Amino acid sequence: MTDTTTKKNLERLAERMERIGEELRVRAHLAGLDAKDAWDRANLDRVGDELAELRDELRVQLHLASLDAKDAWNRIEKKIELLGATPGVHGDEIVRELASNLSEAARSFRAQPASRETSERR
Repeated sequence: MTDTTTKKNLERLAERMERIGEELRVRAHLAGLDAKDAWDRANLDRVGDELAELRDELRVQLHLASLDAKDAWNRIEKKIELLGATPGVHGDEIVRELASNLSEAARSFRAQPASRETSERR
């Protein structure tokens, strides 16, 4: 082989190696994008699972709060009925107790979201 043939063969080999290097860089970049997409999908699934869990927990808490509210209302209704049945001195006591129960029920209801937020921060 002559020097010019050897030089041309080396140049072709260098060009071929450069093309292979470019192709490898592109494939590595695409593989990185695929890995990122897989990571994003996994994180999205995890976030969806967490949201579903929070939704279910909130449903339970709302159900329990509604049961507590129904119980409180039933106790208040009984006292209102008792008030109608026993006018006079006992009526004043019942009105004070009823006002106290209503105030306590309102405070308890207002405090529930605050206590839930406090427990979530722990």
